[in-house]
Amino acid sequence: MVPPWLRHRQLLTTEAVLLVAVGMELVQRYITGRQDVPWWAKTLLVMATNAGLMGGLLLVLTTWTRGSLSGASRAVQAVPVPAPFVLLHLAGFGGIFYLYARIWGYWPTGLN
Repeated sequence: MVPPWLRHRQLLTTEAVLLVAVGMELVQRYITGRQDVPWWAKTLLVMATNAGLMGGLLLVLTTWTRGSLSGASRAVQAVPVPAPFVLLHLAGFGGIFYLYARIWGYWPTGLN
C-alpha cells in the first residue's frame, strides 16, 4: 500500500545520505580553509573525502541507524496505524532540515 520511496528502509537511507553530505561539507570546509596546505593536496584531500565519506560513512551510518532505531521501529510498528511511523521520519527530516539551514547559513537570525 505504501509507495517504495516512503518505505522505512528507503527513508532511513535518505536520512543517512543527507547526514553524510553534511559531514562531507564540514570536512571540505576545514580542508579548504587551511592556508598551510598546498592547492594540489587540498584537491586530493577533497577528492578522498568525497570517495571515502560517501561510501564509508553512508555504510556505517545506515548500519548504525538501522541497528539503533530497531527498538523504536518495533515499538512504532506495534501501533496499528502508520501515522506514528511517518511522524518519526518527519521529525528526523525536520531535524536534518534545521541542521542544513544552520550549516549553510540560511537559518534566519530571529528564529533562534
